[in-house]
Amino acid sequence: MFTKRHDLRGVKGLLTARFLYSFGSNVFTNFIGAYLIARFAMSAGTIGNFYSLVGLGIILTQAIVVRVLAKKFSEEKIFSNSLLATAVIVMLLLLPNADKVIYLLVFPMALTFGLVDANLLAVISNRVKKEQQGSVMGMATSLKALAQTVSPIVAGVIAAGFGLSMDIFLASILMFVTWVLFWKIGKSSSFVSPPLSPS
Repeated sequence: MFTKRHDLRGVKGLLTARFLYSFGSNVFTNFIGAYLIARFAMSAGTIGNFYSLVGLGIILTQAIVVRVLAKKFSEEKIFSNSLLATAVIVMLLLLPNADKVIYLLVFPMALTFGLVDANLLAVISNRVKKEQQGSVMGMATSLKALAQTVSPIVAGVIAAGFGLSMDIFLASILMFVTWVLFWKIGKSSSFVSPPLSPS
């Protein structure tokens, strides 16, 4: 009923992508600290520095880098490339010697995380009529909240049964699946056509 009323052509897949990415990124955010402590015996102080550097990097990315790239590339291209890079970087943390390069990955990770989140919302917004944006963005926000609620429960069960490494693997796989979904959407005419204009 909602889909009919709001004509969500080209958006349903993006809303699914929003949920999957939010699920994966939330799993990563919640469990990366525990994983680094368990896998590499990092101290609480080191983990705190890690989170601080990532947070700072995301802030700088969204304040500066997003604006610079937006002048040269489309939101779709920025999102797609950043998402794939994020999936790869997260997977790299599973390497045996990842502790030796962890700080080399911090800013690339923060860069891609910041670009993905900012540009996914822009892509979703571009696909709907102006009067529909409030409803659709509300749905995107609700899906993110749902992912943030469910993901710790699911990831906790997985960690208990298979170990913390599996949570990091899950986060990377979900990001990669999101990228594949976005790539498929990009192949459809409803996505590559110009944004819907108000009637």
